[in-house]
Amino acid sequence: MPVPDPRAADQLRRRQPMFNLPRATQMLVGINVLVHLVRVFLLPEHLDWELIATAAVIPARYSYGPGFDLPSLIAPLTFQFLHGGFLHLLLNMALLAAWGAGVERMVGPLRMVGFYLVTGMLGALAHVLIYPESMVPMLGASAGISGLFAAVLIMMRRSRAGTGSIMPLALLWIATAVITGIWGTPGTGEAVAWVAHIGGFLGGLALFPFLLPRPRRG
Repeated sequence: MPVPDPRAADQLRRRQPMFNLPRATQMLVGINVLVHLVRVFLLPEHLDWELIATAAVIPARYSYGPGFDLPSLIAPLTFQFLHGGFLHLLLNMALLAAWGAGVERMVGPLRMVGFYLVTGMLGALAHVLIYPESMVPMLGASAGISGLFAAVLIMMRRSRAGTGSIMPLALLWIATAVITGIWGTPGTGEAVAWVAHIGGFLGGLALFPFLLPRPRRG
């Protein structure tokens, strides 16, 4: 039986990202976790509420408020790094790790991060358009994660060399978003910003084909 080479094992460990996740996906998960831990363990409750009021998406701010002040402009980005609790964070980070890794390996770290954030912002836009008078803060990474799921479906479709359809899974995702939006998350009953989920998902379906590498001709 051959003796393992310690140097080869060390090189292998260096090549393998933590939890076998690509770097950009690790970074996104790490930032989300760090932000939540800071909020829970370091921020006083009144400062945490101020953070949510500033960094979450509140549709009424655009309908009746300043609309284009700094918090309003950055909220469609910053809301994606805030979560309502540890369960919310855990579920979202598990999906971000699962789907973000595959998308990152396909299109690269910068494109994956840009795609994730843009689809999250599209989800926020959809939410504001449908609920323009809502004063309930919307927060969480779900809209961008929905965009990543759309990308995964397109990648699955492509890997089958044009056979099969992603439509059944797409419709199932949309139906799930609507159901959880009406009745809440199973086991908790917490409300879900279902329009943002669908907005991020449809944005992902529309945008991801432009990020895929083009097949070489000849």
